[in-house]
Amino acid sequence: MRPRRALFHVRASLPLTFLTSYTALVHYGLLRRGKGGSVAILGASGVTGVYSVQIAKKYIGAIKVVGTCSSKNEEFVKELGADDVVDYNKESVLEGLMRHKPEKGWDVIYDYVGGTELLHHFSELLSSTGGGYITIVGDNTGRTTMGGAATNFWKPQQVLRHWLGRPGLRPRYACINLEPRPDYLAPALGLHDKGELVVPVNSTFDFSDEGIRKAFEKLDNGRARGKVVAEIVKEGN
Repeated sequence: MRPRRALFHVRASLPLTFLTSYTALVHYGLLRRGKGGSVAILGASGVTGVYSVQIAKKYIGAIKVVGTCSSKNEEFVKELGADDVVDYNKESVLEGLMRHKPEKGWDVIYDYVGGTELLHHFSELLSSTGGGYITIVGDNTGRTTMGGAATNFWKPQQVLRHWLGRPGLRPRYACINLEPRPDYLAPALGLHDKGELVVPVNSTFDFSDEGIRKAFEKLDNGRARGKVVAEIVKEGN
């Protein structure tokens, strides 16, 4: 994929997080373009969250999109396409999602944050007709232990949730990795060429020992709004 008007650092920041979000919402979340639906995105101002909001609203056309974030990022998340936000500093995520919940429940809750706060409330939160909880973090909350589907190896309870959800015994659950498929990345080009895709780059660092150290420090604080990029070759060289 080659966004024709994008800078190199924008191109570099796009594929991993866009593919992750598309995989979560379409491949596992089973949302389909033009079919509406409702989506709650936990961590909506994070690097994966910003694409999830845009895919849900601008590509799929979800009727209701709500994201969790702090108050300082509220307007940013709404500008991306969210109908409303839950400020996790003012109320619990559970309370916020229950307050905004559609009448039939959420079609997809996409969790980019992790933890177990919502696990015992699936029946209250999710639609009874195929609602799903999709996460790329699993039960973990520490940034050093994140690992997508790899966490299933030491979190057998996640695997049990997944399999119980397959025959419909319980709401669907999946802790996932992205699917590296070109057709999953193609919608990004369409949105970008129409000028609808926001590709937020938080900061750019030199590809040096000092630059990489600073980049990881930025990532480790968990507050980077957008992607952190390391430049191997300066733009224009």
